[in-house]
Amino acid sequence: MQRIVVLNPKGGSGKTTVASNLAACYAANGERPALMDLDPQGSSMRWLRKRPDDAPPIHGIAAFERSGTVTRSWQMRVPADCGAVIIDTPAAIDPHALSDITRGVDAVLVPRNASPTCCWSPRFAARSGVSASSPIVYAATRAWRSR
Repeated sequence: MQRIVVLNPKGGSGKTTVASNLAACYAANGERPALMDLDPQGSSMRWLRKRPDDAPPIHGIAAFERSGTVTRSWQMRVPADCGAVIIDTPAAIDPHALSDITRGVDAVLVPRNASPTCCWSPRFAARSGVSASSPIVYAATRAWRSR
């Protein structure tokens, strides 16, 4: 099973858009994906609920929710028939949580827009504990017209 984390500590960088579209792409290609939402805003889960009923299936995991009725491992389980897990992370993520979130993933996808404040660097990733064995891929999400 492929695991991809969509990560950028800056808000508004396009994490949820990239994560939900990537999950939709996997679904359209016949691989049932899971979309895990770690963001307390729950935008990925809201998007998933609004998808048409006849759209290819995507398994949703609302990881930001805490349940008193089931164990955390049961809540976070990924069905065996899922070919990929796309993990949508929140902005301002705790740097100490990065190593747990990125451990064992196949790729870390960093959406970046052209804003000077959207400059999450590989050096920051290394200092924050992002797994060195996971490739870090930067994706431009917006282009700004030069004046």
